[in-house]
Amino acid sequence: MVYCSKCGAEMPEGAGFCPKCGAPAGMEKDTGMYMDRHAWRRMRREMRATGSGWYWSPEYRLLRAVMAGLFIVLLGGLLLMCAWEVTPLVTWANFWAYLLLGAGALILIQYLLGFLIPGRTYHGIGALVVGVLFMALGAAGLSAFYVSWAKPLWPLIIVAGGVLVIAVAVAVFLGTNKA
Repeated sequence: MVYCSKCGAEMPEGAGFCPKCGAPAGMEKDTGMYMDRHAWRRMRREMRATGSGWYWSPEYRLLRAVMAGLFIVLLGGLLLMCAWEVTPLVTWANFWAYLLLGAGALILIQYLLGFLIPGRTYHGIGALVVGVLFMALGAAGLSAFYVSWAKPLWPLIIVAGGVLVIAVAVAVFLGTNKA
């Protein structure tokens, strides 16, 4: 039995990379070795070919396909409501706000459902940040539309979202690179 020297996960015989953390086989423990782009491509190709790695798991592909389908249904439903004037709530003027709100909700749902995928060990916060940002932009757009603010605040929310993304990235970088 072969085990990864970095994370300790079980590796298939003859594997060039760990299917859990992506470390090259035979890597010394905690060397901090940086993978160049060629090694990264080899690892991705091997994981794709062997079916290892949660990103290519059937469950993850199903989740992504269902979420893409739900986004298309959301888009079509909103366009239908605007074109046929089904409700006075959804108009061409606030269509984008509903779309952002719905897309943000779908991203958050996909992020949360990703925790149920067997073998998934990496849970980055990028999707979480994007989902919350989309929902905040949509909510700000709807509130600006219905309250009729003299000056729209959604550009400020975009700037605040960008600052939040930068702050989180710096915090994660500083947290993982402590000497």
